[in-house]
Amino acid sequence: MANSPIISFAKAPAIGLALAVSLPFSPALSADDDHGAHEAPHGSESKNQHSDGDHAAAKSGHDGEAEDSHEGEGAHDDEKEGGGISIPPYSRDLASIVVSPLKRAALPSLLNAPGEVRVNEYNASVVTPRIPAIIQKRHALLGETVSKGTVLATLFSVEMADAQGEHLIASQEWRRVQKLGKSIVSDKRYTETYLAFQQSTAKLETYGMAPDDIRELTQTGKAKNLGSFNLIAEQDGVIVNDAFRLGELIEPGRAVFEIVDQTTVWVDAKISIGQSRGITPGTPALVRFDGQTRNAAVKQVLSQIDETTRTVSLRLELPNHDRQFKPGQFVDVDLVLDPKPVLSVPTEAVIKSPDGDLAVFVEDAEGKFALREIETVRQTQSRTVIEGLPEGTRIVTRGAFFVQSEAAKGSFQVHNH
Repeated sequence: MANSPIISFAKAPAIGLALAVSLPFSPALSADDDHGAHEAPHGSESKNQHSDGDHAAAKSGHDGEAEDSHEGEGAHDDEKEGGGISIPPYSRDLASIVVSPLKRAALPSLLNAPGEVRVNEYNASVVTPRIPAIIQKRHALLGETVSKGTVLATLFSVEMADAQGEHLIASQEWRRVQKLGKSIVSDKRYTETYLAFQQSTAKLETYGMAPDDIRELTQTGKAKNLGSFNLIAEQDGVIVNDAFRLGELIEPGRAVFEIVDQTTVWVDAKISIGQSRGITPGTPALVRFDGQTRNAAVKQVLSQIDETTRTVSLRLELPNHDRQFKPGQFVDVDLVLDPKPVLSVPTEAVIKSPDGDLAVFVEDAEGKFALREIETVRQTQSRTVIEGLPEGTRIVTRGAFFVQSEAAKGSFQVHNH
């Protein structure tokens, strides 16, 4: 018993150290525990109990530290398992993050095809003599814009001279019979004279003499230049060809002038047989060239297949009032197809996940975003058709890269669906 005070003083620092270590990890240490610690020196049993208590306290401290560490790790795992990241409102506003529900809507599909500009043959014409004739004079030049009825060239023909002579005789006889009247002239002669006049007029028209020139010849009863006649433009347009020389003999059917109305042009596009299904006249299209885009429409779907390329030709009609398109010019054609309603997002909303798959950010709760993998079906100029998410899912449609950069600061897994 005399040695007890010595033992008590020797153990006191150890007890204090044990309490100092255990206190941070045992915040629930009670006043009774503290009282027990002071009573320990009164007996060996108490000393043993106190020693055991020291060991238990140290163990409890280590367990508490491990438990706290495990709890911290568990919170991180929850974030990983949820695949989410929280962004406060002021950060969302600063990054202009926009979240929109995924809705099903019609999204035109663009089918791309190469195209070539061609002359609109339905708005083009050739000017040619109907009888052999010699070019006497040119009145219009290549590239000139002409109107319907414009005199293009003057020609001479022996056949025209004969026809004009016959018409002069027939017209004079017809005027004389008309003056005499049916009371003096028999019905047969009256009819024959009238038919002769009409036939001579028709021959001049067939040979290519202008109606105004025929009328003048009939009224005056004389030809200024027998055998001469003019080639007349039959439509408004631009002269794109005039391959002839003065004095040259032109046979019927040879094009002396070619006139094209360039306010519209054709674009020939080629697509595969499978792609041609569902494309009909009237299908809208976009024609792209030199950074510009013009609206057009399918005019015809040609039934004949190109034997070399095994493709189907489409003919588009394209407005060309500003003369931007020239025959032979190559362009890109986007056929605008109208499919059933689909789920689509802005293309900028689709990003790559850490494992390289395509994904979007989904808002699971207010300000809580998670990465979800998707499948892309097709893409237009600004939107991407997706699969893998139900309609109504709230998608980050703007600011996805900001959310991705914030997520990259941490570490979380991506879960599909």
